[in-house]
Amino acid sequence: MYKLYPNGWIKSDENITVTTYTASEYEPEHTHDFIEIQYIWNGSGYQVINGDTVFVERGDLLFLNFETSHSIQPLPELTITNCLLKPEFVSEELMNSENALDMLNLSLFKDFRQDVAENLVPRIKFHGQDIVEIEVIIRSMQNEFDLKLPGYRTVLKSYVYILMTKIFRAVKESDSLNIYSEVGKIAPEVIRYIEENYNRKLTLSELAKIGCYNPSYFSRIFKECFGKSVTEYINIKRISSSAELLEKTDYPIETIASQTGFNDTKRFYYLFKKYMGTTPHDYRIKIKKNTGRK
Repeated sequence: MYKLYPNGWIKSDENITVTTYTASEYEPEHTHDFIEIQYIWNGSGYQVINGDTVFVERGDLLFLNFETSHSIQPLPELTITNCLLKPEFVSEELMNSENALDMLNLSLFKDFRQDVAENLVPRIKFHGQDIVEIEVIIRSMQNEFDLKLPGYRTVLKSYVYILMTKIFRAVKESDSLNIYSEVGKIAPEVIRYIEENYNRKLTLSELAKIGCYNPSYFSRIFKECFGKSVTEYINIKRISSSAELLEKTDYPIETIASQTGFNDTKRFYYLFKKYMGTTPHDYRIKIKKNTGRK
């Protein structure tokens, strides 16, 4: 296992790096001598964090402390934004900090000290409207870092404060902090098959057969591993893909519904509102407003 040091990844006069990229190959296990905040935009895969296997997809944010080990296995691709930062970017008081939790000693985060210090976990899962809000923050951070307009460090610091508050709030409000599951029970080829075929009708028997499972057993362990039924998992994947098409294309909403596996437009609208907290039409308007698209 190798270790990444700030010198090769973070400029000393910035103390922060924001990079968006698509991972399509296995990234071997490694650790960092800095803090990494990683957001998953699209795709899915596995990450092994301190020896525990975690399934990741859109809406997942990974908070990787100093010395946290992790590796990445895309299925088949993961689009990721990495925010790498030294503690002193947040405050000069943290110049010699070797633990991200030292940030909780700042008065800014006093409301979270006890709960977060005890319960902070490497992955935070956002849903619905929270995904929209987090992605606006992440996208804005990337733009500020890329353009480097006057005062960009100050703006980035403000976004980091907001992002940290969102993370700490999610941990404090979480009903279940045990985010690890025995995902190894589910054959990777099953998840890959869903990724490649979610836009058509998939049956429980069809998916179980791929991994050589009994359908009832497959249904049970799938829910144990991912905290949701097979049908719900596929629907979330479809809604995630439809949201991406709403962001990146001008296709009619009915066309997007059909392309992502929904034959019933009314059901598409219902599920989109359920998972994204808004209608497809309003989601597209909000995204265009935030990105300046016409």
